[in-house]
Amino acid sequence: MHKEYPPAPVKRLNFANGQPIEFVTQAPSIPISCTPISRVLRRTEVMMLLGIKSSTLGDWVAKGHLPPPIQLGPRNVGWREDVIAAWLESRLPTKAVQQTIPQADTPSVRRGRPRKSAANLAQ
Repeated sequence: MHKEYPPAPVKRLNFANGQPIEFVTQAPSIPISCTPISRVLRRTEVMMLLGIKSSTLGDWVAKGHLPPPIQLGPRNVGWREDVIAAWLESRLPTKAVQQTIPQADTPSVRRGRPRKSAANLAQ
């Protein structure tokens, strides 16, 4: 019967500042969440997916119509793919909205001043 000790950390150099950092050779015994990590979509991918331009994307984020992006770096932002997919699903039209869409066989109503007919032009 011998005791089980935690794994000894391995020291390696961090090349950014030359300071030693301890890395554990085995995985920690803390349970990790089993939720899958979604992809991060960059600004151009979101614009292509939604079919909008850069200025519209900025306006929608500023007005709160679109979820805010994740800051990836000093000049890089992105949106999680599952967040954009959920936002798109919430934007689907409801039955009430679909019923208000005009049908092709309904006559269109003209607005404004009536046009002069040929009989009125001959006078």
